[in-house]
Amino acid sequence: MQETQSLQALATQELRNTKLPDKRYSKNLTQMFIRLAMNTGQSFSSACGPALRKSAHRLFSEDGLDIQSGHIEETVSRCKAQSMILVLEDTTDINYQGHKQTEGLGDLGGGINPIAGICAHTALAVSIDREPLGLLGQHIWAPVSETRKSALLKKLNIEQKESYKWLRTIQWVNQHLLSYDGQVIIVGDREGDFYEHFSASRNKKVDLVVRLLHKHRNVQWNDEKIRVRDLLSKLSVVGKRQIVLPARKGQKERKVVLSISYTSFICPGRRYHKEPGIPLNIIRAIEEAPPQGAEPLEWIIMTTLPVNSLEQAIEILDIYTMRWIIERFFYVLKQGLRIERLQFDNFKRLSNAIKLCSIVAWYLIKIAYLSKSNEHDPADKHFDAMEKVILEKITNKKIETVRDYVLSLGKLVGFVPSTKQPYPGEKLLWQAIQQINSIKAGFMLGQNCGTG
Repeated sequence: MQETQSLQALATQELRNTKLPDKRYSKNLTQMFIRLAMNTGQSFSSACGPALRKSAHRLFSEDGLDIQSGHIEETVSRCKAQSMILVLEDTTDINYQGHKQTEGLGDLGGGINPIAGICAHTALAVSIDREPLGLLGQHIWAPVSETRKSALLKKLNIEQKESYKWLRTIQWVNQHLLSYDGQVIIVGDREGDFYEHFSASRNKKVDLVVRLLHKHRNVQWNDEKIRVRDLLSKLSVVGKRQIVLPARKGQKERKVVLSISYTSFICPGRRYHKEPGIPLNIIRAIEEAPPQGAEPLEWIIMTTLPVNSLEQAIEILDIYTMRWIIERFFYVLKQGLRIERLQFDNFKRLSNAIKLCSIVAWYLIKIAYLSKSNEHDPADKHFDAMEKVILEKITNKKIETVRDYVLSLGKLVGFVPSTKQPYPGEKLLWQAIQQINSIKAGFMLGQNCGTG
């Protein structure tokens, strides 16, 4: 199947500066990207074909490979065009329980029947308008569950712990965005709530937004030592905010009214380490009148950003809600690119395959969020001209904006917009991308060979 010119150009641009052991791999790596993007839902071998599969096996075995290096350069370039960026970070477990012959897998837990697999911690750069800009780093490792729970864990240096992954993101930001002049906000979930994370050295204009985990922690507040949970009970509500909570497994989408309070405190250093306290701000948002039988939604956010007004508190809560984007990134990675079914025979090849699939997942989720971040942009700015012409002929509708294009693309797979879902989701879009590429291949074949 012929690939679209726009996808060819994007793949070439994203991978052109990739650090390869041999530049002769460059063409095949680009073709792997294109085939994976065009054939979502298929296995790696089926999407790429036997020749590229053999090339991948050789390439992913090489020591001189840094498969995301070129893409990260392009991500940094896109970041520099923004006045503010968010770096969303999170970890996902990748289950390879059925892969008995794969060497180097870790232990994801499971008690007497441990689950074989690996973990991936990803830092995804996103504009304040929710446009995914690309990856800034990804760390993949094989976990050892007994180390996680060992009595010796507290004696290990932070570099020896799994929690070091959160500091890696700060290091990636410090390294790649050293010359960036705008504001960087790193957004993490509960696992990032520990002293070394907040005290780590950061570039100027780099701040953290992290969800609270340890309510039992003692902090300094108004010259008194107090546990965080007791501190929260003393705060007064200063305002409200309505948000839409996205649908999750077993839960429907719903509107939520949050009561908001905030204050500042000093997070003390670790006992026996003689470390200075870290000034932090804390925001509590709790749901009013939750549905019957449901636990009220509660977000407790700690941040290095200033919080001196209700408006600033709301802005930070809105920033935290954008963590949903990285969850959707992992959804595309697992469901669209089927990384839990990759059939590489050792950890090294497997991790390199995941890193390539992660760049493709960024491309796919970028299309899904274009309609939310740049819906009024001209379609020609983001999409291939021939695809636009084809879609106009199929839908009998003029396409001028990104919104027009995405809705026309959705029609290929039967999407009908509604008030609750004005745009097709990630799964429908990757199915539509397959459709438009098949149609375009036939269109080009007809142009080259005629129809007679």
